[in-house]
Amino acid sequence: MKHSFPRFLLLTALTWHSTGFAQPSKQLEKEPQTTELFSKLSENSKWRKIAAIPLDFHTWHPQGLTKVGDVFFLTAVKVMRTPRRYEQPVNGFDRDTGEGEGLLFRFSAEGKLLDSLRLDHGSIYHPGGIDFDGKNIWVPVCEYRPFGNSIIYKVNPSTMQATAMDTLHDAIGAVAYNRQSSTLAGMNWGSRKFYRWQLREHRLQLENKEGTVNPHFYVDYQDCNYAGNGQMICSGLRAYQNSTGENIRLGGLEMIDMQSYTATMQWPVTEYSAKGTVMSQNPFYIESVNGKLQLFFIPDDNVSVMYIYRLE
Repeated sequence: MKHSFPRFLLLTALTWHSTGFAQPSKQLEKEPQTTELFSKLSENSKWRKIAAIPLDFHTWHPQGLTKVGDVFFLTAVKVMRTPRRYEQPVNGFDRDTGEGEGLLFRFSAEGKLLDSLRLDHGSIYHPGGIDFDGKNIWVPVCEYRPFGNSIIYKVNPSTMQATAMDTLHDAIGAVAYNRQSSTLAGMNWGSRKFYRWQLREHRLQLENKEGTVNPHFYVDYQDCNYAGNGQMICSGLRAYQNSTGENIRLGGLEMIDMQSYTATMQWPVTEYSAKGTVMSQNPFYIESVNGKLQLFFIPDDNVSVMYIYRLE
């Protein structure tokens, strides 16, 4: 069923451009070291926690994480009224939108808040997983329900100026920018579908309006980072129930080819926070440092800690 999207929002989203946008140059393509190191992980590889940094600000419900130089950016949603489920579907939806605010925080490597930005528009207030393309941060914000409407923003990390680049009649929960092809990949609610946009001058152009079905099911991607070589590494989890009714949250990382959307490597996440939350609950960032994989996680709500690991 096609869901309504207010015309004023479409017009606004497509005209919020204060400056021009040049396509990322080829020198911004990431080195292939991260993908090479990730592909060499084996059953003998070990997690090593190297830091646990308390964040000095209220994080609400953290969603996506990226890094620009030595500075981190974190999206979060402040839910003021949880969506209520309908007794029967209404216009194709199983719940209402609830109420809330979308936030983008900028903070230091020591966990100190440097700046923040509101990113929401009416019922569209739930930001998701984010990625940095070498110049801008890409942020999806959606309604807090499956199949809800979304706005895709780019944010200048220096000025914290946000520009709405496109809208979609689906709830986009995470994005990753392919620096090799200047395309943006988006994952919907539960990462059951992939979407792809081409960057055309001052806006995004959606390639596949119906989306591409995700052939992988054991985890739902929450946050994805472009890792070089046309690959993204996604972090996520999925809840399973055993025979006694106990919920088990299984975490995992997957390296995905951004053309075919097939996993080229999968890796379980077996680490948990001090509160018992699996590390891949939501925000995630990965990089290579001195020939080692370094991973950042912020799994807990409200009073949060950024955990840093090495995989070796």
